[in-house]
Amino acid sequence: MTPGFSGADISNVCNEAAIIAARHNKEEVTQEDFEAAIDRVIAGLEKKSKILSPKEKQVVAYHEAGHALAGWLLPFADPVLKVSIIPRGSAALGFSQQLPEEKHLYSQEYIHSRIGVLLAGRAAEQLKFGEVTSGAQDDLQKVSRLAYDEILTYGMNDLVGSVSFTENNSAYAGKPYSENTAQLVDDQASIRVRKIYEDVLALLRDNMDKLEMIANILMTKELIHHDEIRDMLGPPVSRSSPEHEVYLSSKAWTQPEPQAVEVEHQSTKE
Repeated sequence: MTPGFSGADISNVCNEAAIIAARHNKEEVTQEDFEAAIDRVIAGLEKKSKILSPKEKQVVAYHEAGHALAGWLLPFADPVLKVSIIPRGSAALGFSQQLPEEKHLYSQEYIHSRIGVLLAGRAAEQLKFGEVTSGAQDDLQKVSRLAYDEILTYGMNDLVGSVSFTENNSAYAGKPYSENTAQLVDDQASIRVRKIYEDVLALLRDNMDKLEMIANILMTKELIHHDEIRDMLGPPVSRSSPEHEVYLSSKAWTQPEPQAVEVEHQSTKE
C-alpha cells in the first residue's frame, strides 16, 4: 500500500494509524486504521467542515471520475485503488489514488499513461461542462515535470537526442544547454502534452457513459473502491501481477484480521 514511501513516511503512517485507533477508543490498530492513515498522509486530513456547492461537487465528481476512468482504460496506467470527492487537506477537493507496483525502470509508454491520467480530470470537465476550472493546478504541475523529465532527464525525444541535462551540474552556469535547445525542449514538451490531452479527451468521449456512471455514484457515495469500479466497468485494461491484485481489493481492508497489531501504550503527539 505504500510504494515509494521512505522509512519516515511509513513511520508517520503507523503513528497516524495509532492516533486514529485511539480516537475511536480501540485497543488495537486494525487494517482499517492503516488505510485511513495512508489516506491522511497522501491527501491530508479529511475536511468535513468544507462544504461544496452542488455545482462544485458535480465538477469535482467529474474531474475525479476522469482520473479514475483514464487510469482504468489506459494500457500502461497504474491500477486505480480508490476515488474520492471528500475534501482533504488545505486545497484538495478530491483525489484518485492509484497503487503502482514497486519498480525502478519506467518506459516511455508508462510516462505517457501517467500524463494521460493526470490530464483526464481537466478533459472530463471540458467534455461535461464545456469549460475547465482551476482544479487541475496540481495535476498540471506534475504533467509539466513529467514532460520535461522525459526530454531533459531520460533522453526520450528524437529531436533533442539521447542526452540528459542537469541544471545543478557544477560545470555549467544556469541551464546547461543553449537557447535554441531550450526553445526546442519547450516546443517538444508542449507538443507531447497537447497530443496526450487530445488522446485522453477522445478516450473519455468514447466512454462518456462510463464517465457519467462513475461521477453519478461519486456524487452519492463520495468514495468508490477498486472492487466497485471493477463491478461497473469490468477488469482494467492494464493488468497487475496476481500478488498485486490482492492489495487492490477493498474486501482485503474490510475483513477482520486473524491477529490485530497491538500497540504499546505510549504518549503520542498529533
